Amino acid sequence: MDSVKQIDTSITPTRRRLARFRDVPQEDKQRVSDTLCLWSLQVHKSGGNLPSPGVFANDEGLIEFEWHLPTRQLFVTLTSPGCAKVIRLEQAGGVETETEHDVSTGDMLKHLLWVLGKDSEGTPS
Repeated sequence: MDSVKQIDTSITPTRRRLARFRDVPQEDKQRVSDTLCLWSLQVHKSGGNLPSPGVFANDEGLIEFEWHLPTRQLFVTLTSPGCAKVIRLEQAGGVETETEHDVSTGDMLKHLLWVLGKDSEGTPS
């Protein structure tokens, strides 16, 4: 007799976060797009290429960005207009280091360059 596979119909955390993003007002989505374009341009002017992040909304409806690179991860939550919470994770020598920062969205360049492995001038760190 063939066994029947049970399909898990529960929603995954990623799908839940994506579903919440669909409910974000259009003007907030435009702000997200504008912010990402600005950050991408700043990184490009510093000699880098910012990969596309994961973009989600959390339980509070706040926008979150995630960049996952081989040894570094950057998590950014837009907490209020012009402000963000940044969490940086780095794997080096078998040790994971986490740092957290509250920053102005205008001061994101150093964090974006960090996740790319560059210093504030855009040279490899």
